[in-house]
Amino acid sequence: MTYRIVTESGARVAGLETGELQAVEDVPTKAQADLKKNNDITLLPLENWWVHIMLPNTSFPPTDNLAFRKAVQAALDMDEIMDASTDGAYKLNIGFQYPGRASYTDAGKETYNVKNKDLAKKYLQEAGYKGEPLILLTNKDYTSMYNAALVVSEQLKAVGINAKLDVVDWPTTARPTPICWRPMTRCRTSSIPLQGKRRSRGCRRPYWSASTPCRSARSPRSRRRART
Repeated sequence: MTYRIVTESGARVAGLETGELQAVEDVPTKAQADLKKNNDITLLPLENWWVHIMLPNTSFPPTDNLAFRKAVQAALDMDEIMDASTDGAYKLNIGFQYPGRASYTDAGKETYNVKNKDLAKKYLQEAGYKGEPLILLTNKDYTSMYNAALVVSEQLKAVGINAKLDVVDWPTTARPTPICWRPMTRCRTSSIPLQGKRRSRGCRRPYWSASTPCRSARSPRSRRRART
């Protein structure tokens, strides 16, 4: 059995269709309709595939200020972020765990996904924010993270936050960094609030969760399968 890292989504789909690849994960939403017509391919939905989260660094300004973090939270439209990140294949989720799990909680839901620009500007005024740069650390190795970061950046700029993207490779993103917010997955420090990638991050806690993704995959049977 050979495992290959295929970062380009189109190449994964092509490999699945030609039979060069027997199983793939992370099938693009837009490709699934055509793949369903192929009798040699089985799509397997994997709900609760992963969680997109965003953790601010609370040791450095401006994110050391609670009012500023509240402003960021109030400004974010999680549906818009996750739609861009997953081509619409997501479910919003306030918690770090999935509904139905013993440790799941919706604590803080009243401050989640409020998408209120006026409230965000009010919190910025309370924070005494003077336009200091807010660095959003992201990467292009995971397209969903990069796309989410782009939307987050624009939403924050719309309320007056000087958001700047710092695009690096994934290993650099995953390394602890003292000055950035980081967009990552699975409960690691990050700069993008989401919970999930293809279906599925108040300021009761210094992070924002957004949604959970879904996928399909191929498995080793006579028919090729693909995880979405």
